[in-house]
Amino acid sequence: MQLFENRHDNLIRVNHTISKEPKMKNKIVSIHSTPTTPKAPVTPFALAKLLFRCGLYAAALHFINKQIRAQENASSYCFRARIYAAMGKTEKAINDVETSFRFLVTPEAYNFLGELYLDMGNLEEASKSFERAIDLASGIKHPMLGNYYLSLGKALISQKKHLLAEPIINHALLQTDITNKSLRAAVFVEFGLINSHAEIRPLCFNKALKLSPNCAAAHIELGRYTLLSEGDISKALMHFNKAFTDRAFVTAYFKRSLSFIAKMRTISPEVKDQIVFLRFCKKTPETLLELVKLEEKLSNG
Repeated sequence: MQLFENRHDNLIRVNHTISKEPKMKNKIVSIHSTPTTPKAPVTPFALAKLLFRCGLYAAALHFINKQIRAQENASSYCFRARIYAAMGKTEKAINDVETSFRFLVTPEAYNFLGELYLDMGNLEEASKSFERAIDLASGIKHPMLGNYYLSLGKALISQKKHLLAEPIINHALLQTDITNKSLRAAVFVEFGLINSHAEIRPLCFNKALKLSPNCAAAHIELGRYTLLSEGDISKALMHFNKAFTDRAFVTAYFKRSLSFIAKMRTISPEVKDQIVFLRFCKKTPETLLELVKLEEKLSNG
């Protein structure tokens, strides 16, 4: 058997069958060509996605930068923004999302931009981004429209604009795309937050827990309610402890709440010290209790 390489880089396998007859000696009886299909090269973008899923953000950033140098487009910039966000570099992430709009404007990108502004505590810009996402999604009957209403409602509630948030949350409840129980639970949490009747709020939070028993937001709000309305610290800590089943949510809650508090104009040195402590301390049900107390103190003061 011999192997030859032709001009198309395919391998031609040549089988020599030598006849016993002298005149047939060295004559090729059959030739079988078995071409190999060349594999498509792995792109830097694909490598960046793989590394990102593995949590190797620095390596993912290296390859997405390589992709952007080769070809700029909206997808590359938005993906690099996600890498920066995962690395805690929110400002760079925002710059990349805004750069992506030079190539393509999508409701997904504006919703992501709103989430980044929320992380920074810039609630007004977050609301504007979510409103833009809703405008774009409404025109094309986007399947995630209900989620965008929910995001805007959360941003308005964070700004204590409950009257504005109420119709937005109602819109979220009416959207057929929110069929996931966890998402519907999140809507009921927000509905409870904007309800002016204090006795209705725990009913909304409990409804959320029926839909999603591990809903961290519902546990935090029920803990807050039992602490402030009933003065039951042990029951509040029980709910806060259950909220820690979703540690990522609780960590994000700490970050957003403290960012919002830090932007308040009149903060005493004592409050500043508390912010520093809560920002760098180990996150536990007890420190979450302290954060809720601080939030209530500042909202009443």
